[in-house]
Amino acid sequence: MALQAYERAWRSLLVDELALGLSIHMLYGGIGDRQMDSILQHIVRHGLKDPIRRKNNFDWHRGLIADLRKRLPLGGLGVSTLFRC
Repeated sequence: MALQAYERAWRSLLVDELALGLSIHMLYGGIGDRQMDSILQHIVRHGLKDPIRRKNNFDWHRGLIADLRKRLPLGGLGVSTLFRC
């Protein structure tokens, strides 16, 4: 019984964060150096370094990603949509 309560508690706290992390990993995990360079250049050109620094949290990504979605062109996170790679 105690383990069921524990599992419900951690799932309710972390399930969305874990799903988001997995999605981002699947989207960006296989990009090459040129694509990464393009992404980083986009971040610098569009003044996103400071917002990233302010919202960056190693364990909790949702706030940063939600903020970046508002600031990125077309409101998306797709590499091919955002960057000419």
